[in-house]
Amino acid sequence: MAPSMFFSAPRPPVVDLPHLITALDAELIGRVAHLTKSKPGLWRLSAPYDENDVFDPWRDEAPFREWELPSNQAELFAPGRYAAEALFGTKAILLDSAIDEAAVLALADVRGQRRDNGGFYVDGLHDLPVLPQLLELTRWALMPVAPDRSHGLFVTAPNQAAWVETLREWCERRGRSHCRVTMENGKLALLEASAPDDARERAAASQIDLFLGQMDRYFRLADESLLLRIQQRLEAARRMRHDVEQARREEREPA
Repeated sequence: MAPSMFFSAPRPPVVDLPHLITALDAELIGRVAHLTKSKPGLWRLSAPYDENDVFDPWRDEAPFREWELPSNQAELFAPGRYAAEALFGTKAILLDSAIDEAAVLALADVRGQRRDNGGFYVDGLHDLPVLPQLLELTRWALMPVAPDRSHGLFVTAPNQAAWVETLREWCERRGRSHCRVTMENGKLALLEASAPDDARERAAASQIDLFLGQMDRYFRLADESLLLRIQQRLEAARRMRHDVEQARREEREPA
């Protein structure tokens, strides 16, 4: 992976902040909530359930603290359709729902424009210079990054660096690869780390077993015919990565 997969700025502010990047999923969101003793919400989207458990994803100007309601926490941790579309289809980020909403807004109003699909689109906060000041108010942020938002950037204020170390240890126990960014010779670089082999093998075996069970349960594909399909998808993924990298090179090269 290249740093440009995650960042647009030549020197993003996270370089000087405690941070870690790993795969974004419900397990990571739950771990961050447990670690920080927080009830996260999607900034800056209105929580879809009100205090009466009425689902209304179109309501505006609801207090951010309403994300702490049980129905909204369940929506986020599942994640439900609303939360999944926000996490992977917009530039919403995760913050503690107990933050001082007015203070955060005064520092960085990141509300975007609503598009036809209902999502809000904003510039990536992880690239913005105000991030260190924001973290003085929020203590932590979990930001989906990468073109498909498949990774989560967990970043904290400097005085909360112990959270990042604890999360790194958790990643290694769970077999998760992770990385962070730094500057090398004036250029942004990724420092990647793999979990210990035994933890990685256990995690991989568990995911493969889960995948095989799903293929059998949903599609009755439990024999060698599955191998050909996997090979075809691997080749399709390889071609897609090649095409994406080629497009990036063409974009960087002058006409």
